[in-house]
Amino acid sequence: MQDRKKVIAYISLVVFAWRIVFYRVGWGTKLQDAEFDQALLRAEKTGIKWIEEIRMYPFSPVTRLEAAQWYVLLAQDIWLVPDGTPSDCVFADISEVDDVTKDRVVLACMYDFFKGTDGNFYPYAYVTKANSLVALIRWLSPAREFELTQPYRTPYVNLAYEQGITKRPSWPYLMYLITKYELLLQLWRVHELKS
Repeated sequence: MQDRKKVIAYISLVVFAWRIVFYRVGWGTKLQDAEFDQALLRAEKTGIKWIEEIRMYPFSPVTRLEAAQWYVLLAQDIWLVPDGTPSDCVFADISEVDDVTKDRVVLACMYDFFKGTDGNFYPYAYVTKANSLVALIRWLSPAREFELTQPYRTPYVNLAYEQGITKRPSWPYLMYLITKYELLLQLWRVHELKS
């Protein structure tokens, strides 16, 4: 019985040590990204919360609720006024969130970042890389008409690529979920573009 306890204790220590080492090896080079450090500083200045959590888990996916708030803080930091009206942005599925978050979701709709579907916002659905780039380009170029293509994202993503918001043109990988790391980099690049 004592031998089993020793084995379990050793295994637990190895697993604990492995998690620390794996985190540093797996994510260490990304966390030393100078552009990401600048993006984090800008995010903190604009009011994005949980910077330490983002720093610890930069590759976790972003929900529509988080993205909407981040986009609004970026737009307000750049001093832009939304074009839409609040009556167009009423959502039945955000009743459980706090008032500040509700206001930001409505503003995200008014800025034309995110529109709902059938009166719902779907706050806990995850955002793909393509969703993020399409939202940013619609906001940056509201009067621009984009051709209808398959896939729909291609002209938006290619324009984002030309403007330096993303490092790659349209490609199937864009249907993967966007991480906090990538979204903050996109927002940082838009901020630099508009400054």
